[in-house]
Amino acid sequence: MENVRGTYTFHLQGRLAISVIGCTMAVLCALVLAVILIIMQAYVALVVPAMWAVIGIVFLLLGKTKCKEFITISPEGIMALGVQSQVGGKWVETNQVERFSWTQIKNVEFTRFLGLNPVCLYINLVDGNKYFFDLRRFYNSYKIIDRLREYVTCKDLGNSNANNHQCLR
Repeated sequence: MENVRGTYTFHLQGRLAISVIGCTMAVLCALVLAVILIIMQAYVALVVPAMWAVIGIVFLLLGKTKCKEFITISPEGIMALGVQSQVGGKWVETNQVERFSWTQIKNVEFTRFLGLNPVCLYINLVDGNKYFFDLRRFYNSYKIIDRLREYVTCKDLGNSNANNHQCLR
């Protein structure tokens, strides 16, 4: 039986789910308060639940805007949005979908926080360019590393300071 490698895409779905739950809770609380205020005939105070409903909707909209980042691991290579390129000593957001074929990739490295979940992914290319991808916002970051290991050797760089945005080594 032949080992067939698939295509895996990981999105920031958790943030969207939290936004929907937060919006729903704020709107439900606003409706309950509005009903109570109408029963009490306190029509002037209906501004408060209206503001809660608006805050809940804004929370949902802001949560959706952060759900664009993704990483795809396929037999062709790695494709990701949210990658940062190393320019000099700084990491600069590329703001575009980056595609790396397996022939371009020299190696892949990652760091962990307290020896647990992977937090920072480094993609080192054959031409010397380096790229960084932040895995902290992905609930299943360990699965991303497991999928990468199907194609390349992923060197574990050990613990990193998760408060440092670049997770410098």
